[in-house]
Amino acid sequence: MFNYWFSRQKTGQKIIEATPHFLIKLYLYFFKGLQVLQKPHRINHTIGIIGGTVTGNRGAESMLVTTIGFLKEKYPDADFRVFSYHPKQDRELVTDPRVQIMSSNPQSLVLRYFPFAFLYGLFAKIGIHIWTPSAVKRLRECSVLYDIGGITFAERGVYILFNIFTIWPAMLLGIPVIKLSQAMGPFNTVSNKLGARIFLNRCQKIYARGEITAKHLADFKLKKPEIHLAADIAFSYRPEFSLTNENPEKIEALVEKLSKLKTEKKTIIVFSPSTVVLKRLGSPNYEQLMLDAIKKIDRPDIHYVFLPNSNREGIEKTSNNDIIICKMIHTLAESQLDADLNSRIDWIDWGLNTKGIRDIIRYANLVVTSRFHCMVSALAECVPVYVIGWSHKYQEVLRMFDLEENAIDFSRANAETLAAEIERHLSEQEITRQKIALHLPEVKRSSASQF
Repeated sequence: MFNYWFSRQKTGQKIIEATPHFLIKLYLYFFKGLQVLQKPHRINHTIGIIGGTVTGNRGAESMLVTTIGFLKEKYPDADFRVFSYHPKQDRELVTDPRVQIMSSNPQSLVLRYFPFAFLYGLFAKIGIHIWTPSAVKRLRECSVLYDIGGITFAERGVYILFNIFTIWPAMLLGIPVIKLSQAMGPFNTVSNKLGARIFLNRCQKIYARGEITAKHLADFKLKKPEIHLAADIAFSYRPEFSLTNENPEKIEALVEKLSKLKTEKKTIIVFSPSTVVLKRLGSPNYEQLMLDAIKKIDRPDIHYVFLPNSNREGIEKTSNNDIIICKMIHTLAESQLDADLNSRIDWIDWGLNTKGIRDIIRYANLVVTSRFHCMVSALAECVPVYVIGWSHKYQEVLRMFDLEENAIDFSRANAETLAAEIERHLSEQEITRQKIALHLPEVKRSSASQF
């Protein structure tokens, strides 16, 4: 573009005429060389994954490590670029040399990936391959980008922008985008309709996480992508897929304690609260809901564990960090519950990965949670679960096990109902385990089908 402009100026024409021909040729060869150096080197076995993280939301971790685990088996020589929204913490924990952690926090997506991907794609159309930051170059090298966002394009206000910018740069660079199993829809507002219409239609494949999402997509009548139904990625999780090893001594000590309690015929209930529902229901309403339910149950044979399914040890922010809500409930419990009841509660205020979470859940008679992937972990371990949720994403998975009634919207939850539901599920736990065991093999096959 500069050459074209310069050659059209009178001063430029005079300079060109006065310049020896061999210098002009040398300049042109040099300029052409720069273009060649900037051409993308597409590595066929470099796989990009976005929408997940190792730290923080351990549901995202379970999906991420499972995706990498399955793709390693399918493509043994593949390398992986993980575009994480907690890159610093993830780099500190992940030591696998084949897994490179890149930032995909909102600031990076908007100020780095999008503008340079846009410019690169624009200039590439006229044969010019411009310089891009190393992070964008790493994205360019991917042969495919897997989006593992658990719930996207789902009427969540400004989150629609994050959903768009997560996949838009790859599309601008011509990289195929595959959305693995996730919840989507409904498509009611103008912003969600428009965003979904433009960007979902540019995906190569979309995997709906359940029948409700599949119906939303079918009613929306997308034209281009292949749409398949597949159960959540985390149903295919295996312990050997883990990329981290966090607080093994603490997990081992708690597991040993829970094992001893089981031999003593004690009942174990795991509560896994969520800062997402905390924000929706408000504080102290949410904390009090669980404590009041425990008071109403009033059974000395029950032992409780408060488990943060999303955890960022050492971080005081509430985002993707249920350690904070567990600490808030713990503080209230110390002032409201008697000494005996407090002694029958274990509080986890440290980091643990999916393997650690499932090692603990395995000993539970019942899991009460507001976290989607804590529900998935319970179901994967054939443990009865009751959900205090906020979206169709819970029901469409519970429906696979004929357990739709095992969830209630947070807006309708109260302590009396919660206590009654806990008692009911404890009394029906063997029937529930049989239901889960009956459907689990098919759900796992469905989950694995997307790989």
